[in-house]
Amino acid sequence: MNLLTFYHPKKEIKYMNSKLYPLFGTRLKSTACGILLVAAAIGASAQDASIDAAAKEELKSIREEFVQISQDLKQAHQQAMDSAEVLANRDALNQALKAEMIKLAGEAEKAAIEKRFELMSAIDHFSVSDEAKRNALIGQLQPLLEAQKSLEQQANQAGGVKSLHTNLIGSIQSAMAKINPEVPALMKRQQELAQRAQSIQQKAKAVQ
Repeated sequence: MNLLTFYHPKKEIKYMNSKLYPLFGTRLKSTACGILLVAAAIGASAQDASIDAAAKEELKSIREEFVQISQDLKQAHQQAMDSAEVLANRDALNQALKAEMIKLAGEAEKAAIEKRFELMSAIDHFSVSDEAKRNALIGQLQPLLEAQKSLEQQANQAGGVKSLHTNLIGSIQSAMAKINPEVPALMKRQQELAQRAQSIQQKAKAVQ
């Protein structure tokens, strides 16, 4: 499981491929949906008639702890995303991604790409006190994200973009650990819970 529960600190944005797009210009391997799916799967298994009572009770306990850890990680991530280092790394990544997309697309799409990144920067640095205006900007951004999805995927393969992507992840991890020193242990525990739930589910299927 990836290290982060990816929620944007001010607004969750659901991308057309059903992945959350919280970092604007960054296609990080989001676990936000993954965590929700794991929690839902654990909950569904706890209701499965083929699973014995003891296993159901354990799955219920696993789900409760899993969801609580997710909330703790989400809180740390939200605060980390507002740190100066993370914002600087996000901006650097977006600039590199923009340059790569323009290089791939050419002049014909340059204006739309420039507009997309202007909106992304404005949203990233927007004051939470004016949510209505911010939401209006998001409404303008989403069609551009959808239209440029394929181009962005190509741009993300560039070496410079990948390097800045790695830097961003590192800065988020560092910021989260500073906010909550328990973050590494929480992420490890969450992974253990997911693996334990999967093991219970597999054993139940094996005896059917």
